[in-house]
Amino acid sequence: MLTVRFAFADWKPLLFRITAFALGHTLTTALSGLSGWSDHSGWVEFGIAASIALTALFNFAPGKKKPSAWEPQTLLSLAFGMIHGLGFGAYFALLPASDTSLALPLLGFTLGIELAQMAIALGVLSLWAVLESAFGWKHREWILIWTGAGLAWSLQWCVENWPLGA
Repeated sequence: MLTVRFAFADWKPLLFRITAFALGHTLTTALSGLSGWSDHSGWVEFGIAASIALTALFNFAPGKKKPSAWEPQTLLSLAFGMIHGLGFGAYFALLPASDTSLALPLLGFTLGIELAQMAIALGVLSLWAVLESAFGWKHREWILIWTGAGLAWSLQWCVENWPLGA
């Protein structure tokens, strides 16, 4: 959802947002993994879905023609990464106790998240470039189609994971 608003020329601000997300993700994964905390109330799953929905809503909002790296959405990416990281912390707490620390598995996990997000972003930007050149699609159409689909999916996920019961 994060990549939809960007074009190839905007790769630097996108990289900042991806990195902010990965840093937030790493921070809370490490903290919750080290503490053994896990969320049994459902708030984390709901928070993940809600963060995707909020990102979609930001995509609908008119923005500057040229995104910059230090927009408020970069800080939101950090915060949303922190929410998503809470979902993985419990898995790190399950690692068998040994002489090694959490640092090496966490570093590998973080690099994997960062590289995967960059690969997805490159794929989305490439698809957009093909659609734009081959079919003359306008960027706003691309944003509306993919953001609408992502918003619908994330809202359904919010409903399915509503933490306050029925």
